[in-house]
Amino acid sequence: MANRPAVLLDLKILLDVLQKREPFFETSAGLLAAIETGRVRGYMAAHSITTLFYLIQKGRLASDARAMITGCSPLEATRFQPLWRKAGFSFPAI
Repeated sequence: MANRPAVLLDLKILLDVLQKREPFFETSAGLLAAIETGRVRGYMAAHSITTLFYLIQKGRLASDARAMITGCSPLEATRFQPLWRKAGFSFPAI
């Protein structure tokens, strides 16, 4: 799959899936599934993880927000994990 298309994910795509927002949920979930299966290379801006953390942790413990983000498999398939590790998040190697 050398010529896989590459996409820069907007944070809204993750929020559509995490919050099951209609009418965008199905399309956004399909894109994340394509990234997870390797048909598409997914990239995100580095600041997206901190913004996502901020949005999720409102009204929750920071450890709960971190666990939710760490357990989000589409995030594991994106290409800025070294930045996340510096921020204290742990992801399996890709």
